[in-house]
Amino acid sequence: LEVPFHNAMRAAMVTLQDKIIASEHDLVGIVFYSSNTARNVNDFPNIFVFRELDSIDVRGIKQCEEILEDGAFAEQCGGSFDGPFPFYYALWSCAAMFRNCTQKLGFKRIFLFTNNDAPNHGDRANQERARERAKDLYESDVDIELFTLDPPDRPFDPVRFFNRIIPNDENVHRDVAAKFAELQTQLRRKEYTRRAYCRIPWQIAPGLNVGVGIYHTCVNATPSSAIFLDSKTGLPLRCETRWVCQATGTLLRNNQIKVWHPYGPEKIAFDSDELKEIKRFGEPSITLMGFKPRASVKVKHALTHPLFMFPAEDLITGSTTAFHALYRRMLDLDRVAICRMIARKGSQPRFMCCLPLEERKRDDGSQLTPPGFSVIPLPYADDIRDINVEPTQRASPEQILKAKAMVAKLSINFSPEDFANPALQRHYAALQALALDHDIDDEVEDLTKPDNEHMLRHRAVIESFATSTFPSGVPDAAPKASASTSRKRTAEGGGAAARKAARPDPEAMTDDQWKDQAQGGTLKSFTIPQLKVFLKAHRLALSGKKDQLIQRIVDHFA
Repeated sequence: LEVPFHNAMRAAMVTLQDKIIASEHDLVGIVFYSSNTARNVNDFPNIFVFRELDSIDVRGIKQCEEILEDGAFAEQCGGSFDGPFPFYYALWSCAAMFRNCTQKLGFKRIFLFTNNDAPNHGDRANQERARERAKDLYESDVDIELFTLDPPDRPFDPVRFFNRIIPNDENVHRDVAAKFAELQTQLRRKEYTRRAYCRIPWQIAPGLNVGVGIYHTCVNATPSSAIFLDSKTGLPLRCETRWVCQATGTLLRNNQIKVWHPYGPEKIAFDSDELKEIKRFGEPSITLMGFKPRASVKVKHALTHPLFMFPAEDLITGSTTAFHALYRRMLDLDRVAICRMIARKGSQPRFMCCLPLEERKRDDGSQLTPPGFSVIPLPYADDIRDINVEPTQRASPEQILKAKAMVAKLSINFSPEDFANPALQRHYAALQALALDHDIDDEVEDLTKPDNEHMLRHRAVIESFATSTFPSGVPDAAPKASASTSRKRTAEGGGAAARKAARPDPEAMTDDQWKDQAQGGTLKSFTIPQLKVFLKAHRLALSGKKDQLIQRIVDHFA
């Protein structure tokens, strides 16, 4: 099989694996064009619909794995067709899949993987048909993204044909084969639909209301909730809560239950209606109290992370104009608004600071910060805690200078968007491995660990700061291992860390070292990504479970 086809299918498989976690409700289809056999609703020759537009499941991912096995593509799809082929058939078939889909579609995209930068070269009629078909797709709100695979003799050149059907250069992703490792290490990140935390009227003055939507900018991402099943039938279980009188054993209904709160030694009982009335402070809304200078807002005033407020025209007509006028004037005067907000029915009132945010854009013109208000929850007097700090010894000027030097050397460009939660990554990796019957990869990259190599490059300034602040030596904060634990690790050969250190680096291993590992039966100590280093270097298949990868290496040396 051709390497470009392998790369395209691996990219498709990675896309499916990413989508089944990030947005499992997306629909994905796979079409092979210029194949020897045909299978499509339009009966076009050389168009094989490998997967209809459908939701992503484990079976679809396994089909992509199976097609990469030797001879599977020729057996299932007839192999590649070497003759002339009208390229617009492929675009027409994709349009037919979107048109025949019975589910409501939102954003529609075609991912096009190819190493042929001039299909139908010299055939102007078919090239023009392809351009017209691409135009029809764009008018139907279908986006086309090109993933180029370089031909063996030269780089892929989109100017020869594809620039005429894909006018936006941002939709052209060059040399996917060289960046395949980048595709494989995509973050398994769950995508969430943007929903408003609340949609309420903003009362600027009596009789003047503006409709706004308030959104969370940060939400703690957690794995999906586990579903409990019956161990025998495999059917989901239902959880029920029943209240029973401790004295009589009688089942109680909701209207027969009260709750009590202590008031000194007394127990004050409330029923549900009384509790609702106590918690009710008015209808959900946000009310302007007045304005203050922006400089009066301090970081310590933020009770939790801020929300984001934007106009909701569909809530109150004219809201966008009024919102923008107030927003612009507050920016010009450098003011913030203090408001009282009741987010939902039963919510307690909370003072909020509405801070206008000016729109910021990146160098490429994309939006970095949208225009609107950052809504910062403010504490009550009851929430503020006084911290009594005992006076400590102040640093000398020399120690401050050395601290400045260390801080300057260890400064980094940090952005939370560049770091994935390692616990979530490990959870999703294990979930994917179990679903696809793969071995679980224990070595999920943890980007939250410090860059020790960067630290060592500036070891001199760190040691200079340490010796100036701890003249008698830096105290050891790490807990000491007990003698029994140390003896046990020594008896076992130094523990896992020592065994890992004794294992050679797969990237630097020679063929003779790989052969020794294979004949010595020690390949099981390597992880799947490490085994694939050898397989990739020798152009061997990368699919399959760990035992299959090991057997492939053993067979290579046999």
